[in-house]
Amino acid sequence: MSTTNNPSYRAEIILGLIVLTLWLACPFALSLIEETVGNRGVYGDQYGSVNALFTGLAFVLMFAALRKQSEELAEQRKEITASRAAQESQATAQKDLANKQALTARITALSSMSNA
Repeated sequence: MSTTNNPSYRAEIILGLIVLTLWLACPFALSLIEETVGNRGVYGDQYGSVNALFTGLAFVLMFAALRKQSEELAEQRKEITASRAAQESQATAQKDLANKQALTARITALSSMSNA
């Protein structure tokens, strides 16, 4: 994997802080809206709407994770392709070297036969 890409979790941290702030502000906002104690019994039902916020956050983070995984897989494919090309290059170089060594051995054998 490439070491030039440093993962930045800045957006996730900011998003998490926003969610935390909304979650903490929700009871205070609802208490300002409902001033009577009798109506605060419905408070739990109203506070349950924060569930939608967390569901949306989980949905967004799921897509962010899928995008990041897709980017990493694309990078891995590039590295595999480069590795395959390097291996093919090395195999070709080895074959060329083996052919040169075989030719040198034949030349040496022929020259020793002609000298005898």
